[in-house]
Amino acid sequence: MVIEDDVDWDINVRDIFADMSHQLAQQTLFPNLVPQPDAPYGRDWDLLYVGSAWDIPNNDNRPPHLLYHDPNAPTRENTGGSYIGELEGWGATVTENTRHRLIAPSWYPVSTIGYAVTKKGAQKLLYNLGGYKGLSAPVDLAMIGLLQKGVVDSYTIIPPIITRYRTGGSRDSDIDEVKPEDAEAKTGSENLNMGARKAMEKLQEKSPH
Repeated sequence: MVIEDDVDWDINVRDIFADMSHQLAQQTLFPNLVPQPDAPYGRDWDLLYVGSAWDIPNNDNRPPHLLYHDPNAPTRENTGGSYIGELEGWGATVTENTRHRLIAPSWYPVSTIGYAVTKKGAQKLLYNLGGYKGLSAPVDLAMIGLLQKGVVDSYTIIPPIITRYRTGGSRDSDIDEVKPEDAEAKTGSENLNMGARKAMEKLQEKSPH
C-alpha cells in the first residue's frame, strides 16, 4: 500500500476493507480480484486505487462494474460532488439513506493519494516508469498512460477509502497556483463519515490536560 502523507480514512477502515474482501469473494465479474487464503483482495492484478482525487470515467466504454452495499460508505452529504456524479453515472442511486461503493476497471484515476500494488504491478511500474525507461510526465499521469494502454491491470474504488485531508489555505498543495478562495477553504476530509483525524481531535478534547 502506497499512501501520501496528508491522507485520512474512516475510523471503521478495517471493517470497510473486510466488507470489500467479502464482496469480492461473492462476485464473478473480476476473477483476478477473488480473495485467496493469503491474499484477501486477490493477487492477479497490478494496481488497486483505494484513494484518488477523482476518477474520470471512459464514457465511450463503460465496462462491467461491481456495485455493493457498504454500511460505512459516506452519506450523500459527506460524499464529494464528483463521486456522486460518478456513482450516478454508473447507474447507482445516491441518497442520504444509501451506502454504496463501486469497483470498476480504472480509466483516469487522478493523483496518487492511495493505491495498492502487487509485486507484479511494482515490477511493471519500475520497468516502465523507473530507472529503465524514465519518467516523462507527472507520476500519476504516467501511471494513467500505462493503464489506458493496457500495460497495467488496474481497478478503482468509488468513493475512495483513503482520502486527502485538507488543512485549508494554500498549504494543501505544493503544485497548484495559490488562489484567493484558498484562504477560505474548509478544514477536513471528503468522502468520510468520521475521519480518523477528526476522531483523534475529539479524543484529545475529552482527555484530561
